[in-house]
Amino acid sequence: MNTEVEVIDELRKITRLLTLLVTKDKTQREQIVLLDSVGLPPREIASLIGTTANTVSVTLSTLRREARRKRPGNKASP
Repeated sequence: MNTEVEVIDELRKITRLLTLLVTKDKTQREQIVLLDSVGLPPREIASLIGTTANTVSVTLSTLRREARRKRPGNKASP
């Protein structure tokens, strides 16, 4: 019988494989957006795509800022 630790380890492997399949042929930015949209925290996204949590956080911040600027009627400064 598998222990809880072994089950968690197997789930992590499955998650990594699914991430590779879903994010294949996507830019890093697209990968970050996709994984963020399913609720993964920056640290986990970074681990899955091979970058740093800071890179993920900065990318998400930049994307959100760009989205706010594009909203109709938004007079936010750059």
